[in-house]
Amino acid sequence: MELEDIQQLVPKLEVMAHSSSNPVAPGQLEGHYAPRKPLLLGKLQDLIREHGKKGVGVLSFKDSYPETCQTTLSPAGDLGEAARNLFKALRLLDSLPVSLILAEEVPDYGLGRAINDRLRRASAGSRQADSQLKPETRKETP
Repeated sequence: MELEDIQQLVPKLEVMAHSSSNPVAPGQLEGHYAPRKPLLLGKLQDLIREHGKKGVGVLSFKDSYPETCQTTLSPAGDLGEAARNLFKALRLLDSLPVSLILAEEVPDYGLGRAINDRLRRASAGSRQADSQLKPETRKETP
């Protein structure tokens, strides 16, 4: 049974996915799933256009992006397969000679909610790094 099925039976049900204070497990910490390299989450086409293809790794749900170091969570678009491949894919991209990982969210239902939660946590520490990576905000030293 999916969360959506339960919410149809109990409409006022509130689900707390994680605790922001006093976590009882490391997985509840905001940056717990973060790779060592910055990870930006958004629309891949826009992120690739903004950051280029050179020096980036791409984590996609089901599409292929040629000319990039990339891994796909599920070519068939299966959320179960995507969930099984998520951490292996993050570790792979983190090990490649890239300076930045670009990723997209998966459909936000069923297992997709958990995958997206992990991706958001993985990108938590990278939001500030994004402004440092953009050429227009980078400060040049004389």
